[in-house]
Amino acid sequence: MGLYVSEPFKDQVLPLSDGLAGTWETVAVMGRLAQHGAGRCDTRNLAEKILRSSGIAARDWPAESRAMSLWVRNHIRYTRDGLTVETLKTVDRMIDDVSRHGFTMADCDDASVFLAALLLCIGHAPAFQVLGRNETPHHVNVIDKSTGLELDPTGEPRGAWGFREVFDVSPVR
Repeated sequence: MGLYVSEPFKDQVLPLSDGLAGTWETVAVMGRLAQHGAGRCDTRNLAEKILRSSGIAARDWPAESRAMSLWVRNHIRYTRDGLTVETLKTVDRMIDDVSRHGFTMADCDDASVFLAALLLCIGHAPAFQVLGRNETPHHVNVIDKSTGLELDPTGEPRGAWGFREVFDVSPVR
């Protein structure tokens, strides 16, 4: 299986290890994409636009987290990756899609990267949480370690996940 990643990784397919090792390699790239996206002015501008329109009081950190997650959920059209390639979109690609079409097509890893970047650029400490059943990863969402909230930007139904691994995107404050 391969991992397709667009800019800033120059539209390439990276080889992935089999099994859990490939999952952890994917999560590592997701972290780099979120960090890169968080440093972009258009990401910060979008986060500020979301906060302005939400009417949230200053310093209401949990409400900020929920507002970012809801915005991402409302601006993705969930669609799965292909069977042989894990696809990851960059934050700038997703922002461009939303500005052009009103939404982006994404799966749980793309939506989690988007949410993590938005949280990072407003001072939150996101982590990716990989969830699964029977030691098999199935889904990823975001935990905001600065608020303790578990955020699912795809609206995936909560199941009886027996498998959970958490990976920091940035250091906890």
